[in-house]
Parts: sequence; C-alpha cells; structure tokens
Amino acid sequence: MKDQNVTAKSDSTPLPLVVAEKWEFRLNFHVVEGEHFYAIEDWIVGITGCDVRKAQLSWAKLQKQLLISNQQLSHTAPNGRVYQKDHTDDHGLYLIAQNLRVTKNRPALRAIKDYLAKAGVFADHLRTNKDGARDRLREELNAENPDKAMEEAVAGYRKQQRDDRWIDMRLKGVGHRLIFSSTLADTCKTRPDFAGATNAGYKELFDMVKAEIVKTLGLTKSQARKLRDHLSELALQGISLYESAASHKMRKLGRVLTRDEQVQIVRDCAVMITPGIHQLADYLGIDLLSGKNLIAE
Repeated sequence: MKDQNVTAKSDSTPLPLVVAEKWEFRLNFHVVEGEHFYAIEDWIVGITGCDVRKAQLSWAKLQKQLLISNQQLSHTAPNGRVYQKDHTDDHGLYLIAQNLRVTKNRPALRAIKDYLAKAGVFADHLRTNKDGARDRLREELNAENPDKAMEEAVAGYRKQQRDDRWIDMRLKGVGHRLIFSSTLADTCKTRPDFAGATNAGYKELFDMVKAEIVKTLGLTKSQARKLRDHLSELALQGISLYESAASHKMRKLGRVLTRDEQVQIVRDCAVMITPGIHQLADYLGIDLLSGKNLIAE
C-alpha cells in the first residue's frame, strides 16, 4: 500500500489531485491495488475552507444522507500524528462536493464544482485510462463493426498459437465479462469495486489475486493488462461460470447493492464452482492457470 501527498500534475494525475493542486490544499491519499483512496476530511477542508472540526461535522451529516463507500486508512495530521481516518475514492469525493452547499463562507466551492462539472468524471477516467476507460471506448467503437473486430481478435489469438476451443471460450468470456461489468454498475448506487469483485473470484478459484497471478505466470505489464489472454481454457470456463452466476444473482435480488454485497456475491459463486474446476484440472492432469500438462502423456 502506497501513502502519498499531492504529486506534480501529469496526464496520469487523478482529477481530485489536480483540484487539490489548483486550489492549493492538502489532500492525503493511499493507493491500494492500483486504486486511489483520498482523505475525506482533507477534501472537505480544502473545497470549503473550513476547519477540521467543521469538516468532521459535515462528513457525519453527509454519511446519513448519501451512500458513499469509505474505509478507514492511516492519515498523517498537520501536527505529524497518525490517525485512522475515513477515505473514499474519486466518485465519493465528487458526491461530497455535489452535495455541499455554496455559501459566502465557501468562496472556492462554486468554482470547484464548475471545474469538476466541466472536467467530467468519464472524461477524467478516459484521460487516465482508469478502470480501462479507453479500452471500453475501443470496445464500443468495435461494436459498430463487430465482424471486423472479431476477425481481428481471432487472427491475433491464432498468432499466439491458440486452438479453436480456447479462442471460442475466450470470446464467450469477453461477452460474459461485459455483462458482469454492466451488472455491477447497474446494481450499485456508487461506483462498483470492479477490482475487488474481480479479485474476490480470483482468490477463491486460484488462491491468488490478480497481482499474484501475474507474478506466477511471469507476465509483463503489457501482458498483465490482458491477463485472461494468458489463462487456460478451463480457467476461463471457471471464471465465466461464477461471473455469470453472480450477475444472475445480483439482478434477481432486484435492489441496490453495496460494493461489499456485490463482492460477497462473487465470492460465494466462486466458492461453489471452485472444487469442481480443480477436480477437472486434476483429472486432466493440467495446471489450472496455464493449462500446461502436469503428467507425462
């Protein structure tokens, strides 16, 4: 886990840090598995100009009004002491800013709200490629000519010497993943924990999260961005099975879910299918991750 303060602005700097730099306020944050979590009190103090006590009162009130996912992480106060404080992601910060009233005691807030509105959350995600925003846009453009996109994908996999069964499973898996991602977004009031949901399934099926799988397979950063292109056919089947089941369960519940509830549903579905997938891998004598033979022919 990485703990930082405001860094120099660049193309990859998240929008909250750009705002903090532009309006010259302190915004502590942590990076956990590639996702930024920001100190809520710092954000409220910075955008309203209030003191810490008033920021705490504002946050206590907002917690009762809004569904904002947060977690307690270490926070270094101006006096150098370390406390456990509430942190949230960028979406949580935008909700907080949106729901704070502009008053004469908050001269910068209106300008910050206008700036955030003009920047746009999706535009910022596209700028930084957060959660694969550019990749999703490319997929949407490909959807306008699906036959060509599929032909290119198949040609690429054949260059990797993948057989037709693996290619068929991989393409079906892409469809299942899109449905799974859409379901997470549609059934969660806040921005879903895509990384948490993904890792919950990986942890049950492989006993490893994504970073550990990447290390085990010896993948480069470029290869890691398309991790599932490097998994076995059986592994892809297992992932598609529990993600499809999780999507069905979330839709069937018919209500808004918290991020934690979504992650737990994915975990539950993965737990149910894992024993069978591992038994098949043992029966076939292959390594579940890579598909390589574990026994002599």
